[in-house]
Amino acid sequence: MERTAYQKLLDWKERTPRRPLIVTGANHTGKTALLRRFGENCYPQAVCIDFRKNEGARALFDRIADPRRLVSEMERQTGLRLETGTLLIFDEVQACARALASLKHFPKEVPGLDIVCAGRQPVISRMIESRLPRGSVDLLELQPLDFCEFLEATGREALAGPLRADDPAAAMPDSPLYEKALQEYLCVGGLPDVVEAFAAHGDLAEVRRMQRAILQKEDELLEEDAPEALRARIRRVRASLPAQLARKDDKFRYELVREGARARDFEAALDWMREAGQIRLCPRLKEPAAPIEEHADPRGFVLHLTDVGLMSCVLDLPVDAPVYGLGANAPAVRFAFGELARRGLALGCWSARRATSAIDLIAEADGRIVPVDVRSGADPQAKSLRVFRERFAPKLAVRTGLSELSEEDGLLTLPLWAVRTLPAFLAR
Repeated sequence: MERTAYQKLLDWKERTPRRPLIVTGANHTGKTALLRRFGENCYPQAVCIDFRKNEGARALFDRIADPRRLVSEMERQTGLRLETGTLLIFDEVQACARALASLKHFPKEVPGLDIVCAGRQPVISRMIESRLPRGSVDLLELQPLDFCEFLEATGREALAGPLRADDPAAAMPDSPLYEKALQEYLCVGGLPDVVEAFAAHGDLAEVRRMQRAILQKEDELLEEDAPEALRARIRRVRASLPAQLARKDDKFRYELVREGARARDFEAALDWMREAGQIRLCPRLKEPAAPIEEHADPRGFVLHLTDVGLMSCVLDLPVDAPVYGLGANAPAVRFAFGELARRGLALGCWSARRATSAIDLIAEADGRIVPVDVRSGADPQAKSLRVFRERFAPKLAVRTGLSELSEEDGLLTLPLWAVRTLPAFLAR
């Protein structure tokens, strides 16, 4: 399974000198598998130490601080020589705070040993802040597979090519194939184990069973990862997700979490879920203007699950039914949000007072704002987009759905499956 992050690992390997690398990201995104593959392909020897399972390794770091002595003891434990050119993988490093803290000493004391780590957020993120000096390690966040990675993982590399080249026009003859693949992606999502199972058997019912098991596992991991004071509140937020995501408007409602609840009651729980990589928050804008960060309304946002497949599972959408156009929190909007965020665009959303019109996404590009209306069907009316253009006169507006590619009078119509190519149009 090809991952875009793999190239970033190769780039890290070429740096001189190399600092230890910590790969973060939500659970089930394939951090350990990626690092193992990297070690097998790019090093004469890769040694993996799982601190969650290896009590002896944890005890070793608890009693020894000197990196050279640690290497000697790890050699004794593993029966392997940790020579120059070895990749040392610290897995589940959040289970051993001293191992994480020791990373700052290894480059100087044992310069020939490359170290990469994987761990669970947000535990590891907070440990990094408290135990490692700024600049002592490199960080890489691993996310679920995007649409191009999904195409490649399911044997459709030829379809991924034009999208990676930002050339949607070259892809238009195969539009029905892209629409079918997008329908699958909105159901399957991008968690590697789920994608691998779907690629092998094509069984969407099994996909749903796996996704439900993952959601159950996330609930169980709260006992290990979340502060005790937050666990009940996080569970309440998670229990409210089906109702939140099924709403047609674009604002997270605290009263759906608990009757009479206010932002202050659950902000910490939402922050933890965001740091854990479980959710992404798209801010509502008081005014659709750049910079987006300065015009965000701190009281309002749209909540998206990080993985669009889990989002479809939480909504309990039928695996064989179209999932386009289900409202502001629909998987189609989450798909567009995720694809554009990965391309580096700052994003928000906007609705007029009294909800007379709403725009699913507002993108910022070179100091200007670009409305992106995610629609369903081949000939959407896009009333909200028309109202927005009349009121704010953006240089470019975007409509994305199942329509053909076209551009006329400042309106770009872009197939939803090609929304990742939008930055190429903005750069012209």
